[in-house]
Amino acid sequence: MLRTNTVRSALAATLLLGLLTMALLATGCGGSTAASPSPSPSESSTIEKLAALKAYVTEVTPIYNTTAAAISSLDGTVSGLSKKPDKSWATAGAEMTTASADLGTAATDLAALTPPAALQSAQDGVVKALQAAQKVLDTTGAYLSKRAYDPSYPDIKTQIKQQVTDALAAAWAGVFSAAGQSPTPAP
Repeated sequence: MLRTNTVRSALAATLLLGLLTMALLATGCGGSTAASPSPSPSESSTIEKLAALKAYVTEVTPIYNTTAAAISSLDGTVSGLSKKPDKSWATAGAEMTTASADLGTAATDLAALTPPAALQSAQDGVVKALQAAQKVLDTTGAYLSKRAYDPSYPDIKTQIKQQVTDALAAAWAGVFSAAGQSPTPAP
């Protein structure tokens, strides 16, 4: 069984930890607590970085939510799948095609964003993971839609868990660990 609720909780916790870490790193640790009448150039730069980060997170959140919803939809899809071809295969094939399209849209939308420089490679990693997951769902969905059992085909539940759910969770976590913080999954 897929652990989508755990994955979703872990991704949400990762998002929160990443944001807090990035805010802490952007503002610097320690320093004077005395109020200054106007921001210094370095404080202005920090304010601009925080504003850019906030804008980026605002843009990324709907993309992340699309990804989480697509992953969540797969839980019921694969848990109700019979081992031999039947109606559940055709239904699962269609649902995987829909989830694949959602991941493709998420990949395109994310690739169109300009992240803070420190997050560019992590964002690129999420885009690649979304595209790879989309390919797995396309291939698996087509296989299921044919309703032709092939004993050499990988176990579908394991394949979706490892190549889609786990891979996307790791990729999204990479966005936030790029800020210097290892994510800690929520209980």
